[in-house]
Amino acid sequence: QIKYFTRNSAYSDGSYEGEITYLGSSGTTAGLAYVWNGTSWVQGNSGAAATIKGIVGIALGTNSGTDGMLIRGYAESSVGYGGFTAGEHLYFSSTGGNLTTTAPSTTGQFVRTVGYAAGNNQIFIEPSSDYYENT
Repeated sequence: QIKYFTRNSAYSDGSYEGEITYLGSSGTTAGLAYVWNGTSWVQGNSGAAATIKGIVGIALGTNSGTDGMLIRGYAESSVGYGGFTAGEHLYFSSTGGNLTTTAPSTTGQFVRTVGYAAGNNQIFIEPSSDYYENT
């Protein structure tokens, strides 16, 4: 089930707007980035293919089934990302659930664009379906 939902008209910490799914009932941390692995949501991490491939979502609370996961749209949070300049590409970092503007470059790490920075603590999540491993 996917719903389009607007929480706030003005962005502030914890606000979001976009397409939300209530898939599964995984325990989550609001603001962190997750990947649906077919049975549950796992924190995205550039260190393993299993944690970057699949549906990407930003947790909107502590449970994916009741609070939802933002799969496309805008979010603002001081958890999991921040210090961005609008327009920068965002990638999974090696710290579980966090996003970074620096593409992973270490051998064995995986690179996947998750979205774009819309401001300091604001993101536009629009994940690419493509990813690759650094060799």
